[in-house]
Amino acid sequence: MLRHLNSASDTFKLLLRPSGDFYKSNWLFIIFTLAVAFYAGFMAYSFASAKAFVPDEGSFLRHMGRVAQWPIMRVPNEYGYGSLWLYAYSRFSSILTMRLLGLVFFLFNPVFIFLIVRHESKSIYAAMLAVLFYLSMPLAWFSGKLIGAEIPSQFFCLAGICLIVFKKSFPAVAVASLLAGLGVGIKLSSVPLLAFLGLLCVYQDVSQRRFLAVIKKSVDIGVFSAIGFILANLYFLHDPDGWINNLMNGARLSSGFRRKVC
Repeated sequence: MLRHLNSASDTFKLLLRPSGDFYKSNWLFIIFTLAVAFYAGFMAYSFASAKAFVPDEGSFLRHMGRVAQWPIMRVPNEYGYGSLWLYAYSRFSSILTMRLLGLVFFLFNPVFIFLIVRHESKSIYAAMLAVLFYLSMPLAWFSGKLIGAEIPSQFFCLAGICLIVFKKSFPAVAVASLLAGLGVGIKLSSVPLLAFLGLLCVYQDVSQRRFLAVIKKSVDIGVFSAIGFILANLYFLHDPDGWINNLMNGARLSSGFRRKVC
């Protein structure tokens, strides 16, 4: 049993090694290229197809049409999502242009994964394997609510994580935290991505027992992610009670929104 484990470990190390006979073979590169090309083409077709329309998108479009001319601070956090999402998407004139923006956001997911793994592992093979692993998950082939808040939320959080992987200076931490805060502000389910960003920022300081640096970076992350969260929810500054009500009740409209619409 131990011999088999050692053999598996050696094989895994060979996969990640940036040199050697395994690296010289191009089979993984060919599979990776074909898979990514098919994925990009299929998702472009899905985002452009009327067959991918779901009832939630109809609800989104109705509310976007109603708030299209409103100032951003008066646009509510409809469905409990950040008002920035509703405001930004309402600027577009058709569902196709909204979906085009969503497609760009969505196709950046494997790009961010590739860049992050490539930088941390120093192996292009590990990066390609990580992307192929992502493409093996049903989430990668998401085709519902294509103008919804989930896609831009993930984009902003992954953009912040990618930035912090490449640079951990104070400006990078500030911008990355701001981006992740925007993502969480748009949709709260992205909180684990913000937590992962925080872990990337402080893990070296924790391992070296630099606890003051950990506290300082944690405060920086908290402050700038909070700013990003507020920027995604400027309606909170206009109607705090309505914002909390929408957040707690999900799809329930605030009194101000009900008066404007009805």
